Amino acid sequence: MEEVEDIVMKANPNKASRPDGFSSGFFKRHWGVLKAPILAAVQEFFVEGRLPKEMNHTFLTLVPKKEGAISLADFRPIACCNFLYKIITHLMCRRMEGIMQGLVSQNQAAFIKGRSIAEHSLLAHEMVREFSKPGGMKACVKLDLRKAYDMVNRDFLCHLMLAMGFDERWVARVRECICSPTFSVLIQGTPHGYFKSNRGLRQGDPLSPYLFTLVMEYFTCMMDTAVHNRRIVPLFRLVSPVVSYLIYADDLLVLLQPSMRGMRALSDIIEEFGRLSGLQLNRKKSRVYFSSRCTQ
Repeated sequence: MEEVEDIVMKANPNKASRPDGFSSGFFKRHWGVLKAPILAAVQEFFVEGRLPKEMNHTFLTLVPKKEGAISLADFRPIACCNFLYKIITHLMCRRMEGIMQGLVSQNQAAFIKGRSIAEHSLLAHEMVREFSKPGGMKACVKLDLRKAYDMVNRDFLCHLMLAMGFDERWVARVRECICSPTFSVLIQGTPHGYFKSNRGLRQGDPLSPYLFTLVMEYFTCMMDTAVHNRRIVPLFRLVSPVVSYLIYADDLLVLLQPSMRGMRALSDIIEEFGRLSGLQLNRKKSRVYFSSRCTQ
């Protein structure tokens, strides 16, 4: 009860109403009356592993990525989930928070308690600075993933969590959270349509950052295997273990010694990772840089 109450009381009361019509401020003001049925609903989910479809209905609001947005590609869908659903997923996040640092490699810093994105930014700066120094043949690859959250293969994610050692019952509840939602699109504040989705994670769901981080950890494993097998030779050693790449959510920075074997291995990893995870490269925003010593 104390943990549920803590989540409710720390929620931002000024956020817009969800599909249930109530903001978090409503729950905070009437907590004395609502706490018993809310606690019962939360306990029922963790015991039975099922969410009522009304609880997981979601409003999608389209946020423009740039001024003068016209096409759908210029908008980012943000999910407005029901507050009761977010209580449940905040509880799940608190359980996962304590184990994520042991599961996720040092190449990732985003969303991991105890790690600093600022330190990773400094490390990236140092890597690029070393790359820019004269001498030697070097390659720097910047990768951008297209509509990353929206493309995740949910079956792959659940199988990956089982392989990482998550309990089957826990994975089943994660699957219920990410596979059962229905959606309506907000147009000028009015919901339109009613549909389901067969892939992706919702931006706005508290669980999504952790789950996406786990998906990206598989890319880390593929890269580590390629480095271990000498298919990819890292550019330099800054920390132990070798840091030849950094991951910032859906942006990746890879530095390696350029060779046909290494570049082909990286291309194969990207292709295989995309086939399994559903994540696809945004070729318009991805870049490959070579040092001046590279002639071919």
